[in-house]
Amino acid sequence: MADASDFIGAVFVEGTTGLDAALGLDHLQDKLESSVKGWTDPNEYFSLFANSIQVEKESHAWFRGNVVTSYDDHDHAQRWHGKRHFAADPEGPTLELAALALNATTLGIPCIYYGSEQCFDGSGDNDRYLREAMFGGRFGPFRSKDRQCFSRNNPTYKALARILAIRGQDFALSRGRQYLRPISEDRDSFWYPQRIGAGRMTSIIAWSRIMSDPGGRMRDQHRL
Repeated sequence: MADASDFIGAVFVEGTTGLDAALGLDHLQDKLESSVKGWTDPNEYFSLFANSIQVEKESHAWFRGNVVTSYDDHDHAQRWHGKRHFAADPEGPTLELAALALNATTLGIPCIYYGSEQCFDGSGDNDRYLREAMFGGRFGPFRSKDRQCFSRNNPTYKALARILAIRGQDFALSRGRQYLRPISEDRDSFWYPQRIGAGRMTSIIAWSRIMSDPGGRMRDQHRL
C-alpha cells in the first residue's frame, strides 16, 4: 500500500504501480469531516466516489476496494491550520460516532485512526498532539500522564462495534454501490441535503448502498 496527496493521486498510484490500494488524503478527509459537522454540502464528499471520468474509469465502483478512507490521522493538517483530532472541536465528541459510521459504511476501505473510537481530543501545532499514548505514557490523551485511556465501555467504542458487525453481515455495505438520496420535511417536496448560508447544516444526510447482480437485479439494499 502507498499514500498520495489526494484521492486522484491515490488512484493514480494504485493504477500505475500495481499496488492493491492507496491511502487517499487531503480532500477526502476534509470533506468527510466537514460533511459530518455540517460545514459543507454532503455532495462534496459523495461526489468523490463518482469521479470515474477524471481517472478514465467506466464506473464509480473502482473506488470501493482501491482507496483507503479515513478522517483522523497524525499527518492531517486541518484547514484552520494546526493539527487536531475530530473530537477537539466543540461539536466533535457528539458527532464522532457519526463520522466513524460514515467512514465505515461508505465506499472505500475504511481506516480508523487509533483513539478516534475513544474520542481523543488532542490538538496543537505538532504531530505529538495526535500521537497520544493510549495505554499509559508521559504524554497521554485528555491532558493525562501515565494513564490507561482505552475503555471497552466507552459508548462510542461500543456503538462502533455494533456498526462494524452490521457492515460485516450486509454485503451491500462493503461491496455495493452508493447513492446520495433526497430528503423531505413534508413527504411532498424533496431535495438533496445542502448547506445554506454561513451556518452549519443540521439536516440528516441520506444515502443508500445497493448491491446488484450482473443482470442489474437488486439483491440487497441498505438505506442509511
